[in-house]
Amino acid sequence: EVKNNGDYISLTFDDILLFDTGKANLKPGAIPVLDKVGVKLREYLEAPGYRLRFEGHTDNLPINTVQFPSNWELSAARAIAVAKFYIEEMNFNPEQISTEGFGQHVPVESNDTAEGRAINRRGEIKIVTEPGR
Repeated sequence: EVKNNGDYISLTFDDILLFDTGKANLKPGAIPVLDKVGVKLREYLEAPGYRLRFEGHTDNLPINTVQFPSNWELSAARAIAVAKFYIEEMNFNPEQISTEGFGQHVPVESNDTAEGRAINRRGEIKIVTEPGR
């Protein structure tokens, strides 16, 4: 899903497209999608004043593993995985990239249903302008 709210452009991906449940390694099937999106993202990064913010979001079902003691760590690791893909595989400038993990704290739907939880499990890429540029 792509939205332009005036302050930024947001690209939203269902987590199932990018990651297996409870994991932060990109699925092989995510690579062609991220490649295709990356071609467009590069156009923004080549223009002055733009940067990318990668966000991870989860539902409110608890996770407690050695690697991910909470949804916060999982969401941050997923945001970082997508950012690292663009830096390492597509040579994006890391100075134009930031990551944020929100865990379950910014839902867009109710976590009371399976459908709502599925929508809340998402990754977002936001194309933002840098202040003063």
